[in-house]
Amino acid sequence: MRIVLLVLVFYMNILALGFAAWDISAMSRVGASSFGPPIFVIFNACLLIICIALAFAEKVVPSARTAQVNYECGWTGVLSSLQLAAAVNITVLGPPNACYSQTSANACAASNVLVSLTWVSALTLLVYFFVLLVTTISHMEAYPGVWRTTVYGVPWFEERDLRNLTLPTTVDRKERPRSFESQIFGSYDATTPPPPKSMGSPSTVQSFRPTWAKDIQHRRGVDNPFGIMPLRKIVKSVLPGPSPSEKITPFQLPMLEIPAPIHNHADHVTPKTTRGISYAQFPQDIEDPDKPIAFRRFSEWVRADSETGSSVHKHPRLSPV
Repeated sequence: MRIVLLVLVFYMNILALGFAAWDISAMSRVGASSFGPPIFVIFNACLLIICIALAFAEKVVPSARTAQVNYECGWTGVLSSLQLAAAVNITVLGPPNACYSQTSANACAASNVLVSLTWVSALTLLVYFFVLLVTTISHMEAYPGVWRTTVYGVPWFEERDLRNLTLPTTVDRKERPRSFESQIFGSYDATTPPPPKSMGSPSTVQSFRPTWAKDIQHRRGVDNPFGIMPLRKIVKSVLPGPSPSEKITPFQLPMLEIPAPIHNHADHVTPKTTRGISYAQFPQDIEDPDKPIAFRRFSEWVRADSETGSSVHKHPRLSPV
């Protein structure tokens, strides 16, 4: 692909040289004095032809070292930028001056062809520059010295033959010393097997018991695991008995006298007696729950003598005179 692209750019610049010379001669015949765009195209074409010739010189002279990757990336990047600038310049100043003024048709045709050639040459060289740059960067991991190697010496897009790689049979432990951050694992090495465990005597139940349990001679199934005093002895030792000088008398509530009921001879209804207070802390307006509920009259008819308190008196009958 490299040869095809560079040969294509070389051929288009040869054509650009011819059409630029034709454009200058046609413009000079009509008396024009400005030949800047075609001269810039000729300069870029000559420089590009020289660089392409040097790039292929290594095929003839291997010791020339003119096709190194870094060298080729450099000149392709610079010349692609110059070619792009020449294409813009000839597009803006070429056909407008040659075709829209009182000039010959040869100058107009040469300017139009020169615009097409410069754009194709600039874009082709720019594509080759980016392809070479990206491919070189992608091969840097596999070939670190790819920038100082010639384009012909780099195995582009070739798979590495892993069958030819020779691996060492033994690994030297001194080349890669192992450092342990913790002192716990400092005496162990990942490459050495661990020491075999010693086959000691099997552990017994007595070895797992605490020190205070080993001192106790306990008969299994006979003795209690802990010495517990009877409950009566504990109560007697905790609660001391009363002294003979002290006498405990039961608490007695004071008894209050109940006043006698007041009888009224005027009516037959016995007034409500005052409740005897059995406890001094209860007021008198609270009914005594120990007494039966007083009977209440549910009828609306009442006796006249019971409500008014009047009594029936018998008067002596007057004898007739």
